[in-house]
Amino acid sequence: MKVAGHRPAIAEVENALGQNETVSDVAVVSRQDNLKSEVPVAFALLLKGIEGSDEIVKELMGRSIGLSAQRAAPIGLSSPLMGQDAKW
Repeated sequence: MKVAGHRPAIAEVENALGQNETVSDVAVVSRQDNLKSEVPVAFALLLKGIEGSDEIVKELMGRSIGLSAQRAAPIGLSSPLMGQDAKW
């Protein structure tokens, strides 16, 4: 994946998001973007019994923004338990 001239590994983004204690599984895919060429989009499955919230989304965004290539932060997060997509 190439994001604004950087080449972050999808696994790097997935590992950063997967370190959250509420996340059971995470997948990151690339989406075409006119400005950055490609952008990562994350799909997160939360642990059973955990309800999605804006707080969890903010924490996940913070983890991904902490990546060495900050431009590799996902632009959106989708979780079937959250009911709707969250945008950064």
